[in-house]
Amino acid sequence: MKKALWLEVVGESPALSSPELLEKACGFVESHDISEVYLQVARSGKCWYDTKVADQTPFSQVQAVHPAFCPVSQFLAWASKRDVKVHAWINVFNLGEDYSRETFEQFSSGSLQQDNRGKSVASYLDRADSTYALDAPGVWLDPASSQVRSYVHSLVEELVEKFPALSGVHLDFFRYPYLLPIRPSSGVSVGYDFGYSPEAVESFLNEHPGVLIQDKNGCFQLQSYSGAIRWDSWRRELLRGYLKDVRGLLGEKQQLTVAVIPWSDRAYLSSYQDWRGWLSQGDVDGVHLMSYTLDTTMFRYLLRQAVAFQSKNAKVFAGIGAYLFSSVEEFYKQLAIAEEEGVSGVTLFSYRNLVKKKWALPKASAL
Repeated sequence: MKKALWLEVVGESPALSSPELLEKACGFVESHDISEVYLQVARSGKCWYDTKVADQTPFSQVQAVHPAFCPVSQFLAWASKRDVKVHAWINVFNLGEDYSRETFEQFSSGSLQQDNRGKSVASYLDRADSTYALDAPGVWLDPASSQVRSYVHSLVEELVEKFPALSGVHLDFFRYPYLLPIRPSSGVSVGYDFGYSPEAVESFLNEHPGVLIQDKNGCFQLQSYSGAIRWDSWRRELLRGYLKDVRGLLGEKQQLTVAVIPWSDRAYLSSYQDWRGWLSQGDVDGVHLMSYTLDTTMFRYLLRQAVAFQSKNAKVFAGIGAYLFSSVEEFYKQLAIAEEEGVSGVTLFSYRNLVKKKWALPKASAL
């Protein structure tokens, strides 16, 4: 069973911020027998390499102190000598809460997510109203936006051209946001969901005239249950379109993987992330369940239902939230469960959490 690592660029050990921190991360990967690394290179609309597509402030800040230091290239060079596969980890639709002015100005207000009341997702950043809360805080982009489609295409295209040694591209926050409490379908008359930007609604109505209606307060409602199914399916197909586009940009041997919500029904109904379908139809080479929980029974359930959709060419990895555990024994127990349930590997979340805990990880052969 493979052992992979999500290696982030923020926190107490930001691996791409200096030669010393990168060397420390390389040592961790090597000493802990990590075979695949998901290296975060784009987060909150910012990039940790020289880019013409997004805000490269983090890279510029690194270069100001270390002019000759190109962290992504150097990590790839190191990894190739040790047969470690490196995938470019991109936060796709969530700009986070610490996005830069340059990032925000890159997109029109119409590119941001809106709920079925016509309310911008940005308004949910004010937590004074605790009735509803975003599942993942931040400003979210609408996949239906032509600006967003162009941005994602250009970002992946640039990455693959600039770093051909990449083993693949790994998409994170590749879904629609949802509010807590959850709305399980747009066909339910109460609750809220996202995807109602003006461009999204116009595009959908061009294909399905008369399905969406607005009341006098500007709230969207579906005229029928069958209309709700068409609207929800349309949003899922938008995401599939991105996968097909990204796949077309990758080299023959490069892989496309996605970090996914582990509760498959929630992912399908509330985030329009049909990862079971992606696996079955070969849209991706693998999904990485964000199965972060201390409940070992739930952890086993999540893995068991996911493995049912695994195939020779479309793998399931169990994401393990190391940050949750108070003892290494709890951590080892989930590693054992993952082995028992037949996933293709485990992906550890994350580097900065494991560095803080200073746990010794078992060799892959011992899993």
